[in-house]
Amino acid sequence: MANRHAPYTGKDTIFRGGGIGLATIRPDGFASLNAPYDEGRVTLKPLLYRGTQLQVNAKANFGELTVEVLDERQAVIPGFTREECQPMRADSLEHTMRWKNNASLASLHGRPISLRFHLQNTRLYSYRIVA
Repeated sequence: MANRHAPYTGKDTIFRGGGIGLATIRPDGFASLNAPYDEGRVTLKPLLYRGTQLQVNAKANFGELTVEVLDERQAVIPGFTREECQPMRADSLEHTMRWKNNASLASLHGRPISLRFHLQNTRLYSYRIVA
């Protein structure tokens, strides 16, 4: 049954079903990089980062996300390998990525680095480096 939003004394000649709804999406959730179960990866261009923590906005609760850090020659930096990365297996807006012996990116300040994301059944929405 449809109801009007304001008092109305006239006669409705046509009934049109309808309603009011609200659609929401997660922050930065308009687009994502999606990977299937058999994995995908993406390597970013080298940049100079100034922060200490890598945070990701991703949906990996039925998959896994790992990150490795590369130098300007695209070689993996020791201590920041995929094997040393603690995998993300969650749905999170601000998951902080960590490596076994490196919880911070502070040792990489002043060096051009790039990030390589390994995704397995994961949606990567965004990332940021924070202080």
